[in-house]
Amino acid sequence: MYTLKYSNHAKRALKNIDPLVGIRIYRALEIIRIDPQIHVTEMKRSGKEEPLFKFRVGHYRIIMSLFYDDLVILVVDIGPRKTIYKKYGGKG
Repeated sequence: MYTLKYSNHAKRALKNIDPLVGIRIYRALEIIRIDPQIHVTEMKRSGKEEPLFKFRVGHYRIIMSLFYDDLVILVVDIGPRKTIYKKYGGKG
């Protein structure tokens, strides 16, 4: 099972969204901890940066990095689909 870690940016994003949506996101992340590769999709981005993955929860997207060797999921950011992809150069 993977360990979940949150960036400071992701923690702030969770605090600023509706509490019910936050609970849905937290529960969804707990489910994907078992095997995230089944649930996430790699983002299409330009450049050779570290790959980021996206996960959908309603209208929100969770942007994360996966560290397979350490079994860690780093939640980088959380936000509405409308704006989150603009930040990370990915396509929905």
